[in-house]
Amino acid sequence: MEYLSQLPVIDPRTYRHHDQEEKRPAGENTHRLPKLLRTLGTITLLASGVVFATQGWSGLSGLARYHTFLGFTLVLAGLGLFCGLKLKEDKGARTLLGIATAFLPAHFTAIGAFLFACLCGTAVGLPVMFTVSAVETTPLMLTLAVAFPIVLAVAYLGFSSFARSEARLLTGLYLIANSCLLIPSRDGTTIGLVTLAIVIAIGAIDLIRLQSNPILQTRDGMFVRAMLVSPALFIIVRQLLLYPVTAIFIAALFAVVSVVFFVIIPNFISHDGDCFIMQLGGILAACASWPFLMRGTVYNPMFPVIGEYFSQNKAGTDILITWLPIAAIMMAMSFMMKKPSPGVRWLATWIGVGSTMLQLLFVGGVLSAFICVALSLVTIVAAFQAKDRALLSAGVVGFATGLLYHLRYALDLYQLNPWLSLAILGVTTIVGASYLERNYGHIAGRIAGFRTRVSEW
Repeated sequence: MEYLSQLPVIDPRTYRHHDQEEKRPAGENTHRLPKLLRTLGTITLLASGVVFATQGWSGLSGLARYHTFLGFTLVLAGLGLFCGLKLKEDKGARTLLGIATAFLPAHFTAIGAFLFACLCGTAVGLPVMFTVSAVETTPLMLTLAVAFPIVLAVAYLGFSSFARSEARLLTGLYLIANSCLLIPSRDGTTIGLVTLAIVIAIGAIDLIRLQSNPILQTRDGMFVRAMLVSPALFIIVRQLLLYPVTAIFIAALFAVVSVVFFVIIPNFISHDGDCFIMQLGGILAACASWPFLMRGTVYNPMFPVIGEYFSQNKAGTDILITWLPIAAIMMAMSFMMKKPSPGVRWLATWIGVGSTMLQLLFVGGVLSAFICVALSLVTIVAAFQAKDRALLSAGVVGFATGLLYHLRYALDLYQLNPWLSLAILGVTTIVGASYLERNYGHIAGRIAGFRTRVSEW
């Protein structure tokens, strides 16, 4: 492994800024031509991978096609080593090794298709170019035995050329994420949950460790970090284009978008405005995932207990089980934003309180009134803690609505016993007047203090 120490690696000290090229004397523009050629070469190689996957290749079997692609990837990695070790040209070496590493999800996708065909049979109804027939076990096992060391070496060499200090971690994460492409299942629910787990794990590790590494803050380093999510993209595209999707898969897909926009992309940008827009998009995606999750659990035979309960109480639960969790999601994520947004908290509060008010008006019942009053009281307490007038107004409106709703019970009582209702009202008025006269100064002082306190928010 001594040759690894000779591989070119990004040195952050050579970057004055990760988006700027090294300054050169005026008139010296020759460095642009190699950069342009590398860009064109990269696009051409990526296009060749797409053509390889979609063209007929009627003269070759499935395994022969894969062997050809494996050899092509190995040649790319070898050329990268040649550029780095013999030509001493680090940019070309990183480009070739990076492209070879970026091709690895395609390898795992192909092997996953062979495994699925052998274990579950050939998928029916797929386009001819994506149809994979079952192969014999022995050739497939030999292929796996040869391909895995090559894939491991290519991944380690590729990540070593970009960030040698994190090469082991990056290689492990990348291979674990790619291994999910080997799962012999095309069930939308299973695939969606697996994909979500991958993205959450990568986002957490990127947030905790990778983003703090100066080498991975450069433009090439950001490319490496973004590459870690590519296996999840392959899984999503494969499921959307070729196999049935479920409501839970769509919910997981929105959750994946939420993690990418709320956690991963903000680690790549420093401008507060752009970061806020990305995280706002992540919040909206998380909210959009909830209705699909509810549909997948309420109407999915996998969850009979939940489905039976909500099917019996559908008329009285639709508003609350849809909008209250959305409000809770928005409120929780608003506090996790890099720059907390009072506007998002305000919107979440009104959605939550408004949903309980709608529940009260259209469904009614003691439970609905209790939920409205309880949530409004919690909002009022939170408003005092946060010193937020918008939250206070929402809480007061909801609390007043909940109390006014109870007037209907007073009217019902009056209709049943008019004299008793009037007697209770009269006694309450007299006692209230006595209390007000005895404590008027104290009450007025508390009201004035409350108004002064709120005016300082």
